[in-house]
Amino acid sequence: MLDVGVDRSLPTASAPRAELGEIFTRRWVVDLILDLAGYTADRDLTSVVAVEPSCGEGAFLVPMIERLLESAARQDRSTEVLRSALRAFDLSAGNVELARKLAMSCLVDAGVAVVEAQTLAELWITCDDFLLAGPAERSADFVIGNPPYIRLENIPTERTEAYRCRYPTMRGRSDVYVGFIEKGLRLLTDGGALGFIVADRWMHNQYGTELRRMVSANFSVDAVIEMHDVDAFEEAVSAYPAVTVIRRRAQGPAVLTQANSAFNPVEAARLRSWTARGRSNRLRRPAFSAARLPGWFPGDELLANRRSDPAGDRC
Repeated sequence: MLDVGVDRSLPTASAPRAELGEIFTRRWVVDLILDLAGYTADRDLTSVVAVEPSCGEGAFLVPMIERLLESAARQDRSTEVLRSALRAFDLSAGNVELARKLAMSCLVDAGVAVVEAQTLAELWITCDDFLLAGPAERSADFVIGNPPYIRLENIPTERTEAYRCRYPTMRGRSDVYVGFIEKGLRLLTDGGALGFIVADRWMHNQYGTELRRMVSANFSVDAVIEMHDVDAFEEAVSAYPAVTVIRRRAQGPAVLTQANSAFNPVEAARLRSWTARGRSNRLRRPAFSAARLPGWFPGDELLANRRSDPAGDRC
């Protein structure tokens, strides 16, 4: 979830939502990210591990569970194999409690016994700091979500020092989401995908230098959708958001999209379809302009020389 500057490094269950600075992602945006990352029910999701690093009230978690259950039904898998398929974290005990209830509801609606549903919900969802207690490196096939956006100066010094010690990309006046990207990328297995909606300032600003170098050296930027003016969240927020999909593999073709305020579920479906078809290199519509690039920008040039108008074909 995007945090617009409020210190929520040590939230409490009773803290009001506004005080936590929580901004939740609309369902159609979540579905777009899941599709672009490849977390789709037509594949065997019971055989992979997905991580949601900051689950909030379940904006990503619930659709992920629904897709996991649909996949399990298609594959005729038992609930036993679901235990290691999903991991979710949040610092707020209140959010964890609600997320577990939502998970249980999804499971029970799918025919899972209440006791097993409770067991799965408790196994899946942990109240802890993802950056300090998350999974081991190369242990996840997907890392998907909306990480917090908090300036390090708004976090207690001890915790800030712990973050900086563990995550070399968190330099200068960094934001916590930089650490979430680094941690998420380190979790990925070969071919694994990270799909975030996150502020795109790391692609432009000095504090993102080390993260840009890490990405260009070891990963493939598959898709970036700039959504600065898009109604992507349940509440109004100005944080320069971008859907970003990065995969652990050699850099291949990348889709760069600039969406405007007209971007909506219908236009998202058109973009998703065009991205999957791969028949043309450019697409321009009133709601967005997209280009399929042969690669991505290395290191400090990640977005410095990007095309200002990835426009072209209309459909």
